[in-house]
Amino acid sequence: MLLRGAQANGFDTDVWTLRRIAQLIESEFGISYCKTSVWLVLRAMGFIRQFFTAVPS
Repeated sequence: MLLRGAQANGFDTDVWTLRRIAQLIESEFGISYCKTSVWLVLRAMGFIRQFFTAVPS
């Protein structure tokens, strides 16, 4: 589900946040996670955190 992207899962933009992932888990599996727990699950699955910044033109 995550690899398909956020937009493919019904979100307005294609940016994943911990809150969005928690919402997706709850809607798909009926399990509620706090943001910290989502982060721990993602890390255990091998996902890494990435930050993107705009490059000034």
